[in-house]
Amino acid sequence: MTGGTGNLISRNSIYANTGLGIDLAPGGVTVNDSVDADAGPNDLFNYPVLTTAVISGSNLMLSGYARPGSIVEVFVAESDPTGFGEGKTYLFTATEGGGLDSDAGTGNYGPGAINGLSQGTDTTNRFIFTVPLPGGVSAGTVMTTTATDGFEQHLGVQRQRHRPVLPVPA
Repeated sequence: MTGGTGNLISRNSIYANTGLGIDLAPGGVTVNDSVDADAGPNDLFNYPVLTTAVISGSNLMLSGYARPGSIVEVFVAESDPTGFGEGKTYLFTATEGGGLDSDAGTGNYGPGAINGLSQGTDTTNRFIFTVPLPGGVSAGTVMTTTATDGFEQHLGVQRQRHRPVLPVPA
């Protein structure tokens, strides 16, 4: 993507190409930044950062960080050379701060690596999404997410970024 805002990319299967599935600033991964007040395609909206993925009984629990009110889409990922993954199979959508989110806190991450990759730094909202275990997800499944700005969605300003892949532990 080379410009504009309000470019909605939702539930798409984008993988097996030579670059990132979604690249808001061509040239590779643009890590998250504090405050997230950027200019560029879709305002370079910060992507969600997954910190854990756990299968507990018949549920999948994902935790991490996302901008307040972000609409987070979760995918089974296909790895790419950057480690940031590409969304192959759509799984579900959850909203940071919404009904599936059981963590109302805030926190910070970075600047050190998370899940082995530098993802930048930010102080933002934490989330824990617990959903029935989606078909096709088992120990070792690799996942990736995108985020859309939920607060401005009604204004037609949607911003998305893929985030690094995270395998579900055994």
